[in-house]
Amino acid sequence: MGPEHRAAHPHAAHSAVEDVASAWLLDLLGLPTEGAVGFTTGATMANFTGLAAGRDAVLRRAGWDVARRGITGGPRVRVLVGAERHDTVDVALRYLGLGAPDVVEVDDQGRIRADALELALGRGDPGPTLVVLQAGNIHSGAFDPFVETVRAAHRHGAWVHVDGAFGLWAGASPAYRHFLEGYESADSWATDAHKTLNVPYDSGLCIVRDAAALQAAMGVHGAYLVRDETSQPLDKVPELSRRGRAIPVWAVLRCLGRDGIPELVERLCRHATAFADALRAIPGVTVLNDVVFTQVCATFGSDERTDEVVKGLLADGTTWMTGSAWHGQRVLRISVSNWSTTEDDLALGVDATVEDQQAVLADHDVAALEPVEAVAIGFTADRATVRLAYAEGAPAAVIEADLQARLALAVDWPTTEAIGFADGFGDGAVTGVDGTTGELEYAVANPAAAANLALADLVPVGVCNEVELLAEPTGL
Repeated sequence: MGPEHRAAHPHAAHSAVEDVASAWLLDLLGLPTEGAVGFTTGATMANFTGLAAGRDAVLRRAGWDVARRGITGGPRVRVLVGAERHDTVDVALRYLGLGAPDVVEVDDQGRIRADALELALGRGDPGPTLVVLQAGNIHSGAFDPFVETVRAAHRHGAWVHVDGAFGLWAGASPAYRHFLEGYESADSWATDAHKTLNVPYDSGLCIVRDAAALQAAMGVHGAYLVRDETSQPLDKVPELSRRGRAIPVWAVLRCLGRDGIPELVERLCRHATAFADALRAIPGVTVLNDVVFTQVCATFGSDERTDEVVKGLLADGTTWMTGSAWHGQRVLRISVSNWSTTEDDLALGVDATVEDQQAVLADHDVAALEPVEAVAIGFTADRATVRLAYAEGAPAAVIEADLQARLALAVDWPTTEAIGFADGFGDGAVTGVDGTTGELEYAVANPAAAANLALADLVPVGVCNEVELLAEPTGL
């Protein structure tokens, strides 16, 4: 290296940026100011790094020096995780030689149950223990109950690590920070600046309360390495050679500031809520999760139909939403994380979902569903009802799906032109579908006879055994 480079080595410049960005992050997320921040490749290695510091720390307390003796022959490290933790937690544990974790029960939103964790902590060997909690379930967006769980884990001498790839950013928002109450008492945290902050990939963040524990786990002491007297970024992550990951993070924090980051988080959450509300308004769509953050999971009546809708959305390319499996069924998973998403984008996404759902239903063979035994049509002055009697034991979900499929078979139904009436009878609107009773209600503003004929057109020839009027037509 020539003398012109010695006064301003880029390593020192990046160290300074990393120090500033780290301090801002700790302040923004409400985490301990004495904590050390490592800039990793992503959330997977952020989990690895935090759990490595935890593994070494709990073994050190048990009198075992991992750095000198390795893990072979040492005390077993027990790891407790929620049943719906992210798969990268298991990957990190495998990399660390800790094997499969002990699984703790969760509630219907994927939150670890505090009472179940307490019982698990009290069972078995009271030796070195790691507890992995979650800030932001990948399907529901739900947050573990940190106050109770962190307190219980520490009471049993465990190291607590929080996996918050996207959910940790709730800490930046006054409106959503309450979901993280108590998480600041944990020992390490992992998140991803690529998610939410929208910096490029290769921007994970690992935060460890005890900076010495992180340095002990990750530190390298080669004599040839250039050391900075005030900061050692290479003592905080697994890699020696890496890009200046702190620079884009610093740039986003500097640009958006203390007000801009919360606004971004809250905007993404508003979009998720709005999208979920729009999905709930579509007949045949069920939103499965309580939408508390940026995640939405929806189904379309059956696993097959849900997968077909997802396939259509990806092929269409209007929006990017993927399929997944949650609680034993296939789902459309929406994760709102792009800073540029607008309300117009949401409307396009909803329209694309409706179009693909209708296309899937229109292609569905109604006759292949549960067979219809009879159909009865009734009406009043402004309402008409189709009631389909299905085979005994037909599930309500199947009946409702069948009704939806019949509607989709005639996208423009009912119109006066389609049923052969002159203008003046007017169109109507479907006002309800009930899979339990097999009823579909249709509102009309004109004579019931017109509605009767329109509704009769709903039933394909050869599917039903009979059509029966429940009342004489009126209004003609």
